[in-house]
Amino acid sequence: AFIYKSDTPEELIAKAVEMADAARKGGFLALEEAEISNAFMQKGVDMLVDGHDADVVRASLSSDIRLTAARHEVGAGIFKQFGDVAPAMGMIGTLIGLVAMLSNMDDPKSIGPAMAVALLTTLYGAMIANMVCLPICDKLKLR
Repeated sequence: AFIYKSDTPEELIAKAVEMADAARKGGFLALEEAEISNAFMQKGVDMLVDGHDADVVRASLSSDIRLTAARHEVGAGIFKQFGDVAPAMGMIGTLIGLVAMLSNMDDPKSIGPAMAVALLTTLYGAMIANMVCLPICDKLKLR
């Protein structure tokens, strides 16, 4: 989710122009063997090669865009919620660690581990939110 290399707009335009020239010279069947790295563009070309009408291809690809956007919106919402809740869960862990520490004040050896739990859970909550969940949410919103 963190690393995704997509084709640049310039690369996609250059490929589209190249394929348009090939289709103009040899028809849509000339595109059958075209090497296309973009799956979305490949689907459109495959539909044209199979003889589908341009309106059908346009409708299908538009539907794909809408469905992908909706799917990413749901995923982004889930990761946003995780990112919002993770620090609170860390604070709950901190409270549990502090209760464990305070309940064993008569044993000095148990104070250290309980305090470590209290501090680490806060750190874990903040890290999960800010280093995992929220960046994934932002990435899904961009795509």
